[in-house]
Amino acid sequence: MEELTMSVSGICRKDGKKLAYVTFSDAGRKAEGVIPDCKILSQTGFTEEEAGQLELYMKMNLAELKKQAAAISPLRALMKQAGLSEAHTASACNEVEGRINEKDTYHK
Repeated sequence: MEELTMSVSGICRKDGKKLAYVTFSDAGRKAEGVIPDCKILSQTGFTEEEAGQLELYMKMNLAELKKQAAAISPLRALMKQAGLSEAHTASACNEVEGRINEKDTYHK
């Protein structure tokens, strides 16, 4: 049996609601779920029982999955993907995030 991997997206907003996507996959199967609803939205190759087990996993680990989603910075991920070193990524992201926070504070 193949090892099942899981990835969690950063927090998104849809219709004014915060959510994150959780993807489960192995060599021939893939399922995408959403938290906090803990529902599988789409899947290929999993049985209904297996999809139900993935939903149960999300429910039982919801607090940790939310923490993982909250810790993801899309800007940092993009810069890492662009091949910047960890030091350059951290420096650039801290500067941009600092400017965003200053702007938010100024406009409040």
